[in-house]
Amino acid sequence: MFVRPKGGRKRAVPIPPELLEPLQEHFASQDAERYAAGDGWEDQDLVWCGRQGQPTDPHDDWEEWKALLAEAGIAKDARLHDARHTAGTLLGEQHVEIHVIQRILGHAQMTTTRIYTEPTDPLTRESRRADREGAMAGRGQNFNQRRASKLKVRQKHQVSTGAPPGT
Repeated sequence: MFVRPKGGRKRAVPIPPELLEPLQEHFASQDAERYAAGDGWEDQDLVWCGRQGQPTDPHDDWEEWKALLAEAGIAKDARLHDARHTAGTLLGEQHVEIHVIQRILGHAQMTTTRIYTEPTDPLTRESRRADREGAMAGRGQNFNQRRASKLKVRQKHQVSTGAPPGT
């Protein structure tokens, strides 16, 4: 049984040029497996499948994933899904535009993509924080200006009528 991704639509995933040759080699290997399996091949048009073309069990790659983490010196008990967060973060740190990252990760909402693209570099993180605070300060300044303006109107009303505003 296959489950559609969130949003219920298929995704087109952009493939970096560096992956084209290894992917072509994979398909050649898969074609050899298809030929060897003969009539026993379950053709479901899968990129990654078992030796008979059948879908792989989602847990089959767990041990391989753990081995890759160990080889990379990562002691954290990371899930494969955590690699999505890492990919989004790394793309953001390479200054890939946010809408491109959104497309790669298959997000419908930009706010979801922003969660994935939090920078890890302290200087980049500090710069982004300063940008956000500057933007918020600008909003706050406008808010404070509007508030001060309303207070002046109220004060004028009180002076001219002697009554509190709204009466």
